Amino acid sequence: MKPLPLPRLQLTWTKKPENAWTCSYDLLLPVGQGDVRNEAKAGKPGYTTANISATEIEDWDGPIDETGRLTTPFRDGAHAAWDAHRLGFPAFVVFGRARRQITPKQSPE
Repeated sequence: MKPLPLPRLQLTWTKKPENAWTCSYDLLLPVGQGDVRNEAKAGKPGYTTANISATEIEDWDGPIDETGRLTTPFRDGAHAAWDAHRLGFPAFVVFGRARRQITPKQSPE
């Protein structure tokens, strides 16, 4: 699987106990391999993560909808689309190996 581009905006779903979920909204920035902030695994492009926000959902079946599409939380999904438009960075939603690019949109004025 091809690595996602850097810099980027990313929504990452994580399953928690008892059918709860967290979606972290982050900005991923490129850094050198020797940089102490590098979060990449060995041999991968270096990056550091700056958290923007997070969404917690309880008692939910998960981020894959009935059509098989990877979903975003309403608020953070809208913010990622608006930020992608304003910053010119690509935005993605990720769950395990599943990923989908978020279409940039102009925010309401």
